[in-house]
Parts: sequence; C-alpha cells; structure tokens
Amino acid sequence: MSQEVQASLLEFALDQVSPQLRFYYRHRDDPTFKAQRQIDKSSWYARNKIRAQAYRKKHYRAHLKKYKEGSKIRGKKLYEKNRALCLDHYGRVCSCCGVEEEAFLTIDHMNGKKDRHESGDKLYRMLVKNGFPEGFQTLCYNCNIAKGHRGVCPHRAQSRG
Repeated sequence: MSQEVQASLLEFALDQVSPQLRFYYRHRDDPTFKAQRQIDKSSWYARNKIRAQAYRKKHYRAHLKKYKEGSKIRGKKLYEKNRALCLDHYGRVCSCCGVEEEAFLTIDHMNGKKDRHESGDKLYRMLVKNGFPEGFQTLCYNCNIAKGHRGVCPHRAQSRG
C-alpha cells in the first residue's frame, strides 16, 4: 500500500474516534508531545497523590485473591524453571549415591554455606543470575542432610573405610 493510501485510511479511521484520540494519534510521534504527555501524567499523579493511592489500595483489596493466586503461580513457575536450569547445569544425578529421581535432588554448597544463607528458591535464583559458579554440586536430599550434620555423607564414609 502506498503512503497516500495509508494516510487516507488513517484519516478515515481518525474520523470515527473521539477528538482526544484523534489529537493523540496525529501527534504521538512528535518528541515534544511525548515529553509533555509524560510531564502531564506525572504532574497529575503529583497533584492527586492521595486520590491515586486510595484508588490503587481499593483496587488491590478488591482483587486481592486474584493477585495472590497469580503471584503464587508465577513464583512456582519461576522456581521450577530455575531449578531445572540448575539441575541441567550441575547434573541430574546425585554425585554421591547416584540417585536420579528428580524429586529427591537438591543443589549443595560443596564447601558449606559460609556466611550466605541461600537455599531453595534464593539459591536457584542466585546460581542462574551469576552464571552457575563453581563450588556447587547436585546431591539427593538424604546425602545433603547427612553431609550437613555429619560433615561427610555415609556413602562416602563407607567407601573410605
């Protein structure tokens, strides 16, 4: 389609909408118009801060159940995604006893936690964010707990003794 045809179609479409929308569509690509709209928007919020806060609070309370459900779903999906990425990188098998059941696998700090208290979701997010650093391994939950309490997993103790 030629630009003349597009322009005439736009004019026809603009005739069907309100004057405010017509003005917006004609000027939306103008940088000064965009800047002025941003100033107008921010100044409205500045002038009506209490009103805007009251509206947001009322809307949030009215839809609280929906927000919480959506947050839980998004959080669970993100947790599962990050956990899968970590298990793909560090291995989907316990490095001590060889268990392959994904439900039992965890990520272990090889040299202990030190000062950091990351575990679970925080640990997975940190590993993904930092590009899977060295010093972590995949263990099954039993080996991980035994290593934490005894200092060495019973499987490794048996192989040494």
